[in-house]
Amino acid sequence: MSDPTNFFKFGLLTDVQYADKDEQFVGGTVRKYRDAAQKFERCRDIFNVEQHDLKFILQLGDIIDGNTSERNTHEDFQRMCCIIKEIELPQRPFYHAIGNHCLAMDKKLLMAGLGMENSYYDFQADSWRFIVLDTSELGRHNTPGSWEFMEKEELCSSKPLEDFPEMESYNGGVSSKQVAWLRRCLEDAQEKGEKAYFGGHFHRGGYTEKEGRHFVTFEAVLDSDNASACGVVEMGDEYITITGFGDMKSHKLNVFEDHA
Repeated sequence: MSDPTNFFKFGLLTDVQYADKDEQFVGGTVRKYRDAAQKFERCRDIFNVEQHDLKFILQLGDIIDGNTSERNTHEDFQRMCCIIKEIELPQRPFYHAIGNHCLAMDKKLLMAGLGMENSYYDFQADSWRFIVLDTSELGRHNTPGSWEFMEKEELCSSKPLEDFPEMESYNGGVSSKQVAWLRRCLEDAQEKGEKAYFGGHFHRGGYTEKEGRHFVTFEAVLDSDNASACGVVEMGDEYITITGFGDMKSHKLNVFEDHA
């Protein structure tokens, strides 16, 4: 039997992609960027329900989409920060991942506004360790002459686009420094047991399982209907239970070590 004192809950959402700009037809979907703010507010209302008693909130990237000017993008970001402040509490921190659309604004300003000391990091919640990556660390936003730019150029030269379609300029990558850091994290995690990988970016969401590890991609707030898309995740000794609201799907993930 699991010890009920080991259980806790946290809120989760991804791909708000708010912008005060006209809707666009992208990938077979009409993206109504202005409506994303109201959908985010619906997530706020769900997270703020007292009975959920959430330990923290995790936002998996692309809080903004990017607008027609630097000033407009910054104003969009400020509106999102106002909603974040209505969710975040001293006893309930708000953790963020950086998405590719986030980099429509200066990365340092973005991180400062979100209260991020580092673009990739880990944190502890009870007996669980969470690892947050920056998968857009290398990309076309890198400043020419910077070490990130030099490493990105070297990587692109070693993997020509005609042979590696994933090397499109709109994609991103992780640096050798982050890879080394992640390897150390995973070596420690393998000793204690990796359980699940959570991500966003692919707006329709998805799930797969491999060798007892769960891979969940969550549905986007932006592309949801008026009910929005967010979830409450309950961490337990035997199961991770994801209760989806709106368009986010629910999952029950078996993480008991002997489940195979």
